[in-house]
Amino acid sequence: MNHTLVDIALPVPLDRTFTYILPAELEHSATSGSRVLVPFGKKKLSGIIVGFPKSSTVTSLKRVIDVLDPTPAFAGEMLNLTRWISEYYLAPWGEVLKAATPQGLTTSSKIRVRLVADDIDTLLEETRKTAKVQHSILRLLKENGELSLGRIQTSAGVKNVHSALREMEQKGWIMLEERLGPIAKPKKEHVVIVTAAGREALRSTSTPSQKKLSTAQVNVLSELDRLDAPSAVRHIVKRARVSLSTIKTLAKHGLVIIEEREVVRGTDGEPPEAPVQFELNSYQSQALSTIAEALSQKKHATFLLHGITGSGKTQVYIESIRHALSQGRNAIVLVPEISLTPQTVRRFKSHFGSDVAVMHSQMSVGERYDTWRLARAGKVRIVIGPRSAIFAPLSDIGLVVVDEEHESSYKQFDSSPRYHARDVAIVRA
Repeated sequence: MNHTLVDIALPVPLDRTFTYILPAELEHSATSGSRVLVPFGKKKLSGIIVGFPKSSTVTSLKRVIDVLDPTPAFAGEMLNLTRWISEYYLAPWGEVLKAATPQGLTTSSKIRVRLVADDIDTLLEETRKTAKVQHSILRLLKENGELSLGRIQTSAGVKNVHSALREMEQKGWIMLEERLGPIAKPKKEHVVIVTAAGREALRSTSTPSQKKLSTAQVNVLSELDRLDAPSAVRHIVKRARVSLSTIKTLAKHGLVIIEEREVVRGTDGEPPEAPVQFELNSYQSQALSTIAEALSQKKHATFLLHGITGSGKTQVYIESIRHALSQGRNAIVLVPEISLTPQTVRRFKSHFGSDVAVMHSQMSVGERYDTWRLARAGKVRIVIGPRSAIFAPLSDIGLVVVDEEHESSYKQFDSSPRYHARDVAIVRA
């Protein structure tokens, strides 16, 4: 029987891909760039489909467990870029793809150890002198309950506890359970919306049943009427100084509606500043004209914008991006340090509002996941951040800005892949 085969890049330090069988029920949802869950040794890992080979020399191929997303995580352009990084910087392709994937999307399984023995005190006494490693593990589990394999290994002070755990499991003292690691999910919260009946009741200060509204109910309806937009229940409770039961009572009478909606994390910051309006000088205008000409021709070009601090380079970035957006294209702005990101974001948001999103390592897992999803869905058009922002999943990028491109922070020195974001930006462009 012929099977559909897939080559998968996994986040492991091996310079190769791995071939798996794709079950027939998953064929309709799997394509190049899709994230999939596969068995790998004793674990389950998430990887990226990077090819569909026609055959394999391996006789005992394992099967893909599941396709993790309804749409591919990586477009063809990003697969090509990450493949280039892998080859140029001598890094496993799977590790490059992991670096381009926000935390919270990589999935792996972890072993949890749970105590199931009945008479633990007797076992502790029996193993005190005869099986010191098992005694330490039993004592840890009695004190802490369920523990991860790594925590047991560290706390017991033993490099290899696997043989002891297997023997304990066979004796029925413990149970080893495999669980998938955490994965980020869209954040949802309840919002409250005032209805037409609620507005009418507020104005007549009586419900349809002719019962008077309480002071707390009037406060809620007044606040919703003033905001004139769906508002988080928690915010209304705080602003109107009421309890949740007040809002639920209003919903019961049809004066408000409570709905669950998705919220984007990290968007509750300060309102953007008003943009500063000024005319470009002759040097700025000349630079902008040269960049705009290349954008209009949709021709790849690299420009070095040279000027001392305060000479107006950022305004040239802004006007160049405005030109790219007018063509229906998107932009990435790289900054050398995370500390520079807030002031840069404020300035860009003053010009482009909600089209701007930020990506950096000090954001929470959920915030980075939300930004990544918004960029992939085309709901933001400008992504700002340090070197990792070059992997933002924007489509049809017209302009990439590398601010202070001489800074050493654009080079990844620590973990693999050790890439230079400036050079990756040129290749991506």
